Amino acid sequence: MDKVIDQFIRYKKITGSSITSNTVQSYSNDLLIFQDFIETKGLESFFNVTERVIEDFKNSETFNFYKKINRKVEETNKRSESSKDRIIFTLSSFFRYLVTQKKITKSPVTNRRVKNSKEPQILSISQINAILEHIRSETFTNSPKRDRCLIETLYYCGLRVSELLRIKMTDLKLESSDGLVPYIIISGKGNKERYQPAPNYKNIIDYIYNERILLEGANKSDYLFVSSYAKNKKNKSLKPLTRQGIDKIIKKVCNDCLNHNIRMNGKVKYKKISPHMFRHTIATNLHDNGADLIEVSRHLGHSSISTTSRYLGNQKTKENILKNYGPLRRNE
Repeated sequence: MDKVIDQFIRYKKITGSSITSNTVQSYSNDLLIFQDFIETKGLESFFNVTERVIEDFKNSETFNFYKKINRKVEETNKRSESSKDRIIFTLSSFFRYLVTQKKITKSPVTNRRVKNSKEPQILSISQINAILEHIRSETFTNSPKRDRCLIETLYYCGLRVSELLRIKMTDLKLESSDGLVPYIIISGKGNKERYQPAPNYKNIIDYIYNERILLEGANKSDYLFVSSYAKNKKNKSLKPLTRQGIDKIIKKVCNDCLNHNIRMNGKVKYKKISPHMFRHTIATNLHDNGADLIEVSRHLGHSSISTTSRYLGNQKTKENILKNYGPLRRNE
């Protein structure tokens, strides 16, 4: 069964132009979870999976719960609805692949779970202002210039975390003489590039010349945002920040300045503030300040405005998008 999974992953890499390393890892993890389940049922091949097996899987503890080690103690936690949606999506894609390869005649995944219709969580104007004021204050410590630039770039440029991590020094066009405003070349999904204005370019330059340059080995790193302690011993260069590192920075910043401001009507508004919420927030802020869906879509690097509309709430139907922003728009 491992061989079949490897073949599927290789197929997705070849045929999926926008597939990322995180997506590949998710496919692999999801299929291994399912493989463990069917092995407990005595099945030795994916080719023998039936609709009944899929239904049993959906009702199983394997699907609905997961285990993790916390301080050397194994804990059982409930799997989130979004995680379960992703697993079923992976299985649907996997069995469709087996049909195309003529390994099976029909997919046992008859329908997908309906995705959660909740609107994306965003930060309010007062919250984003509180964060920006905090990271620019004299009390902001540790790696203040790096972390300030990181959060500003994440928000102003509306980046995915993967895009932020991929920014290289050669992508910075902050002192260009070509007449353009300072910008960053962003490598998005499917290696599609876009030029993103950098309104915080002065702070980025300040970070590069007054903090980053002081780190031993930083000049050997290709990446803008480097870890201040994780060093590649082979060539003594600093390693780029990781997704976990960014999560930790965001968590600390928000705990420091938003503890009093993450409740609504006496209830907790957010379980946690994630880096991706800054992307949701700038999309909403731009739209509220007069940018249309096409402009917001370009800023976020979306290939379709229907994707952008999900960031701005579920109230905008496809019909309304076409009327207001498509070929049916009235001349003004």
